[in-house]
Amino acid sequence: MEASRRSTLAAHATRREAYMKAREDEKERRKREALRKIAPGFDPQGVLVPTRTSSVPLQPTEQQASGSGTPSNPANPGHRHTRSVMDDLVDHLAALDSGGKP
Repeated sequence: MEASRRSTLAAHATRREAYMKAREDEKERRKREALRKIAPGFDPQGVLVPTRTSSVPLQPTEQQASGSGTPSNPANPGHRHTRSVMDDLVDHLAALDSGGKP
């Protein structure tokens, strides 16, 4: 009788442990799914790898080709520095400012 009770208790403990593990796994899966919706591609256990998603053209613009753009790095001739939107804005504001003054 005592052996039967011990085996029943052990079976219940095993079932409870399996249930708790499944519940914890489901909670973790839901958490990852919610995080994936907010930040696609983010994995807290993984290494973050930057990906290029900008729409900046990789070809030199007309200004850069004529020499008025930002020069490329002489140490690394294969790398071109593209003009940012802020650079364009500053140049445009400077042109407006100089055009308005006599």
